[in-house]
Amino acid sequence: MADLPDPMTPADCDLRGMPFMPLETVRLLDSDLFILSSGDQFKAAVALWCKSWNQIPGGSLPDNDQILEALSGSKVWKKVREMALRGWVKCSDGRLYHPVVAQNAIQAWESRVDHRETNESRNERQARWRKKVKEMSELLRSVNVTPPMNASLAELERLVLLHVDNHVDGQTSTEASTQASLVDDSETANKRRDSKGTGKGKKRGAKAPTSAGLPTWLQALIDLWHEVLPELPGVVVMNAEREQAAKDFRHWVLTTPRRDGTPRANDDVEFLAWTRDYFERARHNDFIMGRGARSPGHENWRCPFEWLLSAKGMQKVIEQTTEAA
Repeated sequence: MADLPDPMTPADCDLRGMPFMPLETVRLLDSDLFILSSGDQFKAAVALWCKSWNQIPGGSLPDNDQILEALSGSKVWKKVREMALRGWVKCSDGRLYHPVVAQNAIQAWESRVDHRETNESRNERQARWRKKVKEMSELLRSVNVTPPMNASLAELERLVLLHVDNHVDGQTSTEASTQASLVDDSETANKRRDSKGTGKGKKRGAKAPTSAGLPTWLQALIDLWHEVLPELPGVVVMNAEREQAAKDFRHWVLTTPRRDGTPRANDDVEFLAWTRDYFERARHNDFIMGRGARSPGHENWRCPFEWLLSAKGMQKVIEQTTEAA
């Protein structure tokens, strides 16, 4: 088979599980196949295109007449065979390839590979995040401090700094109280400075206050916002609108499945991991991050916390990364 062309798709091109196959309708309707074929011939030809999509390599067919007859679904295979195989080329691996189907198969395969690499990268980030949360929690327990349930990484780091790095467990109660007071006073001063700003609007990336009145998951969500999206307006005041937006967002993540049927999150730890990835994907959206021109009347608009958690915000981010969402 040395004189035959190379296969038109990679040997590892596997499109199984990808039900969508592009069909260029204008090209098809202008093709010789459409003009010259009978109904049975055309039906068999399209059936072979579709069947080749989930063969390995994708976009190929076996050069076996009995199998081709079965794949075509035709009851008059010998009569339709020549027209049904119009455009198919035998390659050096012994299989048949159609240039148009192969071109679409390569594009779909490259998208799948890119998606897998993105997922692997995201999974690695989430694994590192979970490992760090576990390490921080174990450090706190080693000094008899119980970490808050579903605490954010930022909150755990603050507690480690306070109770482990500063060895609060080895201090007298007065020393520990004094040090905690100094930390609290410092945070209060930062909050006042952030809320005052510069006189030119809200301070970019202003840190939200740590409030004992907020649920742990909500404070962790706010911390994630400031950690991953510091360029966007900070959450200085948690009003009713923002709190409701956060509750609706959390409910959606915990109760709706991905496209493949798997849950996005089963608990608040997984909810925060999913949200971290969601915020990171939002960073790549030019509209959300304020890159590029704005429409008239929205020149100075900056994406607020509650908007990114809304249905419109999620649509803006998730529709661009559907398989990962």
